[in-house]
Amino acid sequence: MAETFKEFDLNNFVTSDDELVFLLNDALASNDAGYLLDVLGVYAKRKGLSDVSKKKYC
Repeated sequence: MAETFKEFDLNNFVTSDDELVFLLNDALASNDAGYLLDVLGVYAKRKGLSDVSKKKYC
C-alpha cells in the first residue's frame, strides 16, 4: 500500500509574532529565496493580506 502524506503547513506551527519574526530573520539570513517566499506566505496568511498591504513600514 502506498503511503499518503498530508501537506505541511507552517501556519499550524507558528503560534506567536515572536516566532514569526524569528522565521523572517532566519529566512533572510539563509539567502534561500524559496524559504523566504514560504515565510512571507505564512506572514500574509497569519496577518491577513489586506492588513499587510495597508501597513506602513517606513
